[in-house]
Amino acid sequence: IDAADKQLKSTRKFLEEQASEREIERDEAAKHIKSLQEQLKERERDKERDLRISSE
Repeated sequence: IDAADKQLKSTRKFLEEQASEREIERDEAAKHIKSLQEQLKERERDKERDLRISSE
């Protein structure tokens, strides 16, 4: 029983660590996506500005 309890605690600790790592990775990915979306918006604004300038 002690060995099984020790194994269970070890497995639980491992799973909690994995979940924590995945959460951190997910947060980092979300930040990266947001940054890329902002860059895309900025490029679209620049493109529209350039089109307006060239049509004048």
